[in-house]
Amino acid sequence: MSPVEMKQNRIACRIDSKVYGDFLYFHAFWVSNQWALVVFFPLFMLGFGVVNYITGSYFLSIVFFVLAVLFPLYKYMVFLKVKKKQIGLYKLDTNPRVFYEISFDEEALHVSNEKEQASYPWKKIYGVFETPHYYFWYVTKINSFIIPKLCINEYDDVRKYLSPAFLKECTLYRYRNIRRL
Repeated sequence: MSPVEMKQNRIACRIDSKVYGDFLYFHAFWVSNQWALVVFFPLFMLGFGVVNYITGSYFLSIVFFVLAVLFPLYKYMVFLKVKKKQIGLYKLDTNPRVFYEISFDEEALHVSNEKEQASYPWKKIYGVFETPHYYFWYVTKINSFIIPKLCINEYDDVRKYLSPAFLKECTLYRYRNIRRL
């Protein structure tokens, strides 16, 4: 069964541990800009290590070099721990299940699940990010919906709402196409 089923302009978004893990990676390292911390902090530590080595403070240079190596490893381990905890919290496994259904019209993005329904006017959408396999629709800085791309391209009525031209025109934040994930 495909991760996305269409029913007359309605997408049943099926989420499993891989899809959610990809989203967590995207959110942590692209949207939240954690990559900058993982890159620049070690560079500063390396710089401090070189300066201390040149000035003769060998112990401090070793401390800075070790920090430059251990900090990215620590951040990655924390990310993996959070990912495992959240996947367990949502009881995700390798079998996809429908988390919510999304539909589109000229005025809003509509999301519903077994318990509730919500509509988000286009001008209130914070951001839309496109990756090779997903669309991530952020309704706030931290709340988003995952739409796997599988099977979406076959439907003309949905394609309009996923097109870059429509998204750039209608959303509050700029549409971004991320080629690598």
